[in-house]
Amino acid sequence: MKLKIICLLLLLSCFSEQAFAKDFEPDRIYEDTNVMEIIRQAAEAAPDGVKGEYTLKIKAAGKSQNALYLNTEIDYRDPRNVSVAIHPRAFKAFRKKYGKEAQDFFVGKKIKIQGEARRVIIKVSPEGKPPYKYYYFQTHIHVFKSSHISLIDEQA
Repeated sequence: MKLKIICLLLLLSCFSEQAFAKDFEPDRIYEDTNVMEIIRQAAEAAPDGVKGEYTLKIKAAGKSQNALYLNTEIDYRDPRNVSVAIHPRAFKAFRKKYGKEAQDFFVGKKIKIQGEARRVIIKVSPEGKPPYKYYYFQTHIHVFKSSHISLIDEQA
C-alpha cells in the first residue's frame, strides 16, 4: 500500500503546472468584486463553489507548505476576508513572470482571478490535530495556474 502511495506521489510530481490544471471557463465575471457578495454566494452554493472571474485588492499574504494565500483583509481570519489560494505548482511560474515571490509582489495591488470561490472549513486545535477546539469557515478562490491571475494596476 505504501509503495502504491509513493508511486502515485511520484507520478503527480511529474506533471507540470499546465498539465495539472484544466482550462477554466468562468460562469460570471465580476468587476470590482464585492467580497461580501463572494462570501454570500460561496456559502449559498456550499459544498459546491461559484466559478467566476473576480477583481480583488490584495492587502496581505501568507505562505504555508500547501499554498500561498493572497488575502483581501490584513487578518486572514476576518470573516470579511477572501483568500486566493495558489497551489505550490504555480509558485515557480510566478517567480519567473514577476521576478519576485507572489506573496511579495501582489500585496497592495489589484488583481483579476479566474477561479472557483468555495467555502472551506478551518479546524483549530492547539496541537493541529483532533480533537479540534473549534471550527470556522473561510472563503477561498483556488488557483492552479499562474495564467489565472493577472495584475490590473500597480497600486490600487
